[in-house]
Amino acid sequence: MVDFNIKQKPIATLIGMGGGIGGLSLVGVGGGVDSYWILELTKGAWGNTYHTSLSNQDNDGNVYSLGIRYSANGGGYKGTDLVKVDKDGAIVWQICQYTTNNKPHEPQAIMVTQDGSAIYVSGQSDEGLWVSKYNSSGVNQWDKTLGSTTDANTYGNNFADNFGDDTPILLGINYADGSKQFITKLTNAGAQTWIQATVKPSNLGLSRLHHQTPRIDSSGNIHYLCWAVTNYPNYYCGIAKLNSSGTFQGAIDLRAGTTEDMFGDMAIDSSGNKYVSTRHVESGSPMKSGLIKLNSSDTIQWQKKIYCAAYLVPMDVHIMSGGDIVSRFEDRTANTAVVLTRHQPDGTLVWKRRIKHNSWALSTSPGRMKITANGNILVSFSQSGGNNTTIVAQLPGDGSLTGTHGNWIWEDPSDVTADETMTNWSKQGSSIFSNGSTTMNVSTHANVAETANNMTGSLITVD
Repeated sequence: MVDFNIKQKPIATLIGMGGGIGGLSLVGVGGGVDSYWILELTKGAWGNTYHTSLSNQDNDGNVYSLGIRYSANGGGYKGTDLVKVDKDGAIVWQICQYTTNNKPHEPQAIMVTQDGSAIYVSGQSDEGLWVSKYNSSGVNQWDKTLGSTTDANTYGNNFADNFGDDTPILLGINYADGSKQFITKLTNAGAQTWIQATVKPSNLGLSRLHHQTPRIDSSGNIHYLCWAVTNYPNYYCGIAKLNSSGTFQGAIDLRAGTTEDMFGDMAIDSSGNKYVSTRHVESGSPMKSGLIKLNSSDTIQWQKKIYCAAYLVPMDVHIMSGGDIVSRFEDRTANTAVVLTRHQPDGTLVWKRRIKHNSWALSTSPGRMKITANGNILVSFSQSGGNNTTIVAQLPGDGSLTGTHGNWIWEDPSDVTADETMTNWSKQGSSIFSNGSTTMNVSTHANVAETANNMTGSLITVD
């Protein structure tokens, strides 16, 4: 029997200071108090762990770290690391899902319902794309295969953030069916409600976006990014829309030129405005990332450059409860770091921050960024090489409490520019992306089991 009661020792927490005003505490989820912390999760036995994703926060402030464990359960093949972390950075439980028939199993996507009763995980394996469901105690509820059990390349990219509804929506690429981008909705029992495909001209290859999350607007419509390539580095970037029943509503294209056009992620506010993180190359200058605002009619409202001496790779975008936009970028300097920016809805820069380690090289591309119920920021990534330590951090959404915390530095980076206007991106007259059909039958995903994991946590309080 798996022991799901692995706990860290209680830790002292820090009262959050909204706006940097001493003594003003933030009321946390579940009636608690926010604490700011950096948790280093280090693997025990078996092979290294490689962090892939982080869930949203449930009503009690719990989040779930997802990763690939090499030689899971000592069997020599990849498996799933799943760790539950509470709002103060303590490990609640941890499990490892592994195969019983010596097949690789690589998790990539995760979501948790708002009440915390269901956790959904998806990934790829030699036996096809799979989705697993767990309850709040980490007990497996079911395992499903989507599509062919012989297709090792079909990829589940990410779940929509529809965590208030226990019906997961998954976006991915079906390489077995002409490399079609698909989006499907499942019931909480794992049955398929509907599936839709996005297609592109046959001369273009459809690429997957590592961090893109399908977004649901206030009317229940689903929006997601499309990304196709002729020959590197010539990309096409689009935004597709489905209604709540999965019926294709249309798509638009945006381009900045012919070199390294790339989307990162997109968020949608309550008025239907879209905020898209981007990357492109300007003539005679280094690669520039940026943030674009489009209104509900997909007309560009403003564009901001976000760049440094090296270059930044666009990742997650989220909207805070007051309407401000927080974006995450991978800072590809010699010692890779995470850069975060916060902009007001009119494009005004509120702050820019960098989190980095004073000696570790970091692998920040596979991580995630989320916004908590109190408007603070959760980020996750990995140590690069060595023990492949997973890092999960809860940091102040107001940008306060900068400084050095153990070996971690939370700073205002003077070398990062995030408030310059750009005009490179434009909406194209027609879209190359259109709707299509694909079939991905649901069947039982067999030959998997769970065991207690062996991750240990080192907690740094940020004060």
